[in-house]
Amino acid sequence: MKSEGSHLRLIRGGKDSAYPDQADYSEKIGEPEEGSTADFSISSVSSAASAKAKPGDPNSSNDLSDLLSDKGERGLARYLAIRERAPVEVRQYLGKKGILKSWHDSILERLQQMDLLNEERFCRIRIEHRLRSGQGPRRIQQELGSLGVDRHTASDCLNEIASHQWEESCLAVAEEKLKSIIDREDSVSRLLQFLNYRGFESAHIDWALGSLKESHPDWARGR
Repeated sequence: MKSEGSHLRLIRGGKDSAYPDQADYSEKIGEPEEGSTADFSISSVSSAASAKAKPGDPNSSNDLSDLLSDKGERGLARYLAIRERAPVEVRQYLGKKGILKSWHDSILERLQQMDLLNEERFCRIRIEHRLRSGQGPRRIQQELGSLGVDRHTASDCLNEIASHQWEESCLAVAEEKLKSIIDREDSVSRLLQFLNYRGFESAHIDWALGSLKESHPDWARGR
């Protein structure tokens, strides 16, 4: 067993769990801030991992010392510390670092046992972030699929979001877009095209357009 100073140190919670836009994903990883309440070591989750592990399971260890070097373990810790990761992202990371593909399943299973990798948690956080940034369920589901998230897991997590939340998000996006096209004769068709691109369902779009016509009667007249 490694000394406590060489254990994986990870960040959980706060702004570090939030998802940046896809274009802003970065491999630049810094050490956790000193004194952060979100900073912890692998030893802090050992009890939980032990409780989940099955007797005699060769993958029931509470660290990765038998699978990765100290440097590899620290690098993986920093990678996971940026934000929640999808399993496919971790596999891609391990591949880039030259870790044997035959070890990937064991590494991911170990991370899941320690609750450092959780597809449902990843899915929920990604959905909440995309909802706040004005994206609809169809576009989010497509993105989750591209990240290798199980289709049923993605659908279940998306269904946890109430319909009115999608409608309000759609309306907020539509109001902002309308400002730039309100004087155009084809503003309705352009708005429909934009909201479809954002991935909202037809029911959400119909509700948003109805609300816009009520709040902008001059624009709605004749449309």
